[in-house]
Amino acid sequence: MSKKDEGRRVNEKSFRHFINEEFRNLILPLIMLVLGVFFIVNPGAVIKIAVWIIGIGLLVAGIVFAILAYKEGGGIFKIILSVVCIVTGIISVLVPTAVAYFVVKMFGIMILVNAIIHIIEVKRLRGENKILPYIVTDIVTMIIGAVLVFTPFTVPTIMLIIIGVFMVIVSILDMINAYVVFRNGKYVNDGNVVWEE
Repeated sequence: MSKKDEGRRVNEKSFRHFINEEFRNLILPLIMLVLGVFFIVNPGAVIKIAVWIIGIGLLVAGIVFAILAYKEGGGIFKIILSVVCIVTGIISVLVPTAVAYFVVKMFGIMILVNAIIHIIEVKRLRGENKILPYIVTDIVTMIIGAVLVFTPFTVPTIMLIIIGVFMVIVSILDMINAYVVFRNGKYVNDGNVVWEE
């Protein structure tokens, strides 16, 4: 029996052996798969959880600022900052959906206004002289801003669903690729992994 045949015999390439040997390489794709399915099945919960995490972070930051202001006497600025953080954190935890809706709308207004200002500035500097190449990205940004501002809150959830679909596809492809490489791409020879020709 050749060394290559011995290597193939030693490296049993069953699916069970693949799971045992390559499980650590499957952890990230499996996590991505679970998250992708969660994004698809319940995108609203994803948004709520994200707002909760931000709210808890703001709450903790506000408490820390308040303690520092009390111990070190940081003045009115630290007190105002701590109150704003605490109040914002509490609101985010209590009504995450409303906060997410508000943030999406504010973000849409910001990028919409920014794009319009940039288009006006380009037009002022260049007049009517071939301004389109300079404002293509601003037009796209303005459209995205308008979509976020003037469409229902379902748009962010649809975006999360699309991201979830991509995560599921990529994770499945990663797992298939890992199995194909394990099955056909290598064998063990004297304890060393060797690529087949």
